[in-house]
Amino acid sequence: MAIPLRYNLRNLFARKVSTILTAVGIGLVSWVFIFTLALAGGFQAALQETGSHQNAIVVRNGSTAELTSILPREAAAAIESQPEIARATDGTPLATHELVVLWNLERKNGTSTNVVVRGVLRKAPAGRVLRPGDRILAVNGKQVHSLGRLHTLIASHRPGDTLSVTYSRSGRTATAKIRTIASTDDKRQAAIGILVDETGGSVGKLPIKVRINTQGVGGPSAGLAFALDLMEELGHNVDNGYKVAATGELALDGSVLPIGAVKQKTIGAREASVDVFLVPAGSNARVARKYAQGLKIVPVQSFPQALHALATLPTKHPGSA
Repeated sequence: MAIPLRYNLRNLFARKVSTILTAVGIGLVSWVFIFTLALAGGFQAALQETGSHQNAIVVRNGSTAELTSILPREAAAAIESQPEIARATDGTPLATHELVVLWNLERKNGTSTNVVVRGVLRKAPAGRVLRPGDRILAVNGKQVHSLGRLHTLIASHRPGDTLSVTYSRSGRTATAKIRTIASTDDKRQAAIGILVDETGGSVGKLPIKVRINTQGVGGPSAGLAFALDLMEELGHNVDNGYKVAATGELALDGSVLPIGAVKQKTIGAREASVDVFLVPAGSNARVARKYAQGLKIVPVQSFPQALHALATLPTKHPGSA
């Protein structure tokens, strides 16, 4: 015999506590499931927007990060020889063996910072000297205390010059000669063929809370622009009435470091009808001037210099271009 529907309804009211707990449990399970799906969807969307199917990072089986992955040279050579690897016009495989080295550097104020070498260009002379765990102490006898300082010491030379690099390994100090090569961005500028990041430093506790919404934009080249805009938000007349664009990675010591895609950034600033474009000094500034077409290019090496350059611009009268 079928049970009447009213019996089921009456049972819900007769067992109110059980009914409420069951409903809450089902609701919580559903909420967790929906939240997990949304989180997974967000990660998937972020990877799809910022990644490329043409790029791949190969790590050792079982490794959870690049720092814990070690591939023998034979395995790296085997990967490069695969037909799936894209090649340049001269047949060179578009692949590189990344060497990760952690440099613990002492800053001028007594704190420490790290310059992490994420990669060494293929056949770069530095790859025959530097090893994981080495601590770089000086270049040509001059102390290295930050990423900006390291870049300045190297960029002041010409490609083909030999640098004396002092480093410590397992508690022992040594000095090695490393020949510079031409920078991939500017053939006239010296480099040693390494990719570096600065980590571990600190500017201390900020007096105010700063939150920046990059809207999904990645990369370090907006560091100078963010710093200048922050000064504006704090009430300082940084732009001096001009429409200003800026690019450059900002190191912890205030150095403005070179960035990529200067040509595209210069064209974008020009098409946006800005008055002044601040760019890192050196090769970046030379490229920017090449595509400026009337746009005022101001090369800067540090954040204080950027502020001074803007503060000393001629007074802009209302209605002037």
